[in-house]
Amino acid sequence: MNEIITTLPHSNISNLLIAVLLGYLIGSIPIAMLVSKQQGFDIFVTGTGLPGAANVFRNVGKKSGVIVGYGDVAKGILTIITAQKLGINNEMILLPGLASLFGHWRSIFTHFKGGDGLSTLIGIAIASLPAIGFPIMCIGASIAAISRLKKKHASLWGGFSAYSLLIGSVIIYPETFWMIIGLNCLGLLVLFHGMYGHKQRKNSMHLPDSILSTNLIKEHPNYDK
Repeated sequence: MNEIITTLPHSNISNLLIAVLLGYLIGSIPIAMLVSKQQGFDIFVTGTGLPGAANVFRNVGKKSGVIVGYGDVAKGILTIITAQKLGINNEMILLPGLASLFGHWRSIFTHFKGGDGLSTLIGIAIASLPAIGFPIMCIGASIAAISRLKKKHASLWGGFSAYSLLIGSVIIYPETFWMIIGLNCLGLLVLFHGMYGHKQRKNSMHLPDSILSTNLIKEHPNYDK
């Protein structure tokens, strides 16, 4: 990776920095907060308090949750496309992807609060390696969705599944070795961030008044059944 950076022309380094900055800003777009606010909810004190598609789906409305999910995936895709337009290719394109994830985790628009980043990672993988990323991330997202229904650390299981499948795909697509390794690293970051976030939220849930109960949420006049 260091060799790649040192051989980049000065203009490409500048473009890379621009792509990283834009990636962070794109990732920072608080789609869950904006969609929930339109429905009269503060997502940070609703359900799990997590600004993600699953929390919105369960506690704000199904349509709203789908919109947030696709929106977060689009953030990852847009980040990679923007970087490609700036001439960033190969493994280097994952640096703007990492910045986008960080923006999703620590958005400047939400006082540096954010979600797990699984949907954004799906977008990054799809745009970086369409033939590999799309089917694998769909499988990971499906496993995450099933896990959420059972309330069993959805991001953890979804990320772990996608991570394992990406490792296995190196055997079939050896020419994409470093790109897949990079995506695996991003997957691990999402996994550990999700584990840490779940632990932090669990420790903070001792204040029952800080989070709206499911029954109160469903009685909300704007709840989309």
